[in-house]
Amino acid sequence: MTGFVGYLAQNESEISKFGKATDEICEYLNKYDFVKGYQFESLQKKLELLHPLRLKLAKMGEEAKKLTAFPDRYDSKKAIEICRGLALTCMERMSLAEIGKVEDLVETNTKKLIDIQNLFERDKNTLEEINAVLETNKLILNKCKAYQTELKQYVSEFPHQGTDDLEFVKSRIATAKQVVDLWVTVEKSIEGIRDYADRHDKSALIDKYSQIVVALSSKMRYTDVGNYKAQLNGVLQDVRTLCDAFEKDGNELKSFQQSLMLKKADIWKEDNERLLSKVSAVLNSDSKKASFDLGKLKTEYVTAKQKRVEDIDATLKRYRWLGSSRRYKSSHDALKAKYITSTEYQTSVEMIRKERRKRLLCIPIIGWIILIVTK
Repeated sequence: MTGFVGYLAQNESEISKFGKATDEICEYLNKYDFVKGYQFESLQKKLELLHPLRLKLAKMGEEAKKLTAFPDRYDSKKAIEICRGLALTCMERMSLAEIGKVEDLVETNTKKLIDIQNLFERDKNTLEEINAVLETNKLILNKCKAYQTELKQYVSEFPHQGTDDLEFVKSRIATAKQVVDLWVTVEKSIEGIRDYADRHDKSALIDKYSQIVVALSSKMRYTDVGNYKAQLNGVLQDVRTLCDAFEKDGNELKSFQQSLMLKKADIWKEDNERLLSKVSAVLNSDSKKASFDLGKLKTEYVTAKQKRVEDIDATLKRYRWLGSSRRYKSSHDALKAKYITSTEYQTSVEMIRKERRKRLLCIPIIGWIILIVTK
């Protein structure tokens, strides 16, 4: 007994923290039979378990205190309350026989507290990774303000139950990058035609692209991505169509130039040279950037052809014998087939008239009558 009393004296502060256990000791001692005596070793062994239990309770308390700094996530507040209740149970209602069972509970709950802290630490690391990814890709996101705001709002609500937020953010950034890459591609194609002459509604196409860019950079959200990608692809296709049209213009202009260089006798030489000069001037520069109207040039050609026909018809009406006389019709037909100016034509007709006048002068009276009637 003396040894047991000494043990109690040395560990009073430790043992007295556990109310029911203290009561059990008192009851045990109150029933002491001085005749029979007691064996105190078994009781002391039970009491010796209180010290490691108290240390584990202290550890659990430290981990619970750490967890109070975190928001109520992963049932953290509930876990803290469970630990607080378990500690009170130990101090007030735990019997010596329950020490082993309670110790297991304390260890289990301490581990749970640590596991929850690890989850918060994992979240912290994940959020740091997310912010690093956002920082790395800020140049992309800065181009899409509404999209960036939407993504930042999502991150501000981190974490999301059942969602891998890091992968979610990476996926959204990858989507934004697809849009921006397409935007850059379309921008390059637009820059390629910006200096083109304003044909085939080029200015309207550039204006349309500018409006899409303004809306995309300020209004596009994730749900709008498909629509804006379709619009950008539409502009890209329109640019290709426009480039094909300008290429076709150039090819037709070259074909028109080659036709004029054949010097066909279907228009007067001066008209042919005038048109050829215009066409060559365009082709010697950059036909895509030059202001010209191919349709108008072709119309001028048709008008020139008509003018030649009308000029010749007017001459034939004035000098009917040019088209009816066997002697002069062949000469006139040969003259019509020549690539000459209108002045050269009129000069040649005048020479034919002079030659005819000389011939008729050799014919008396009848010749004068014919000359007067048909001159």
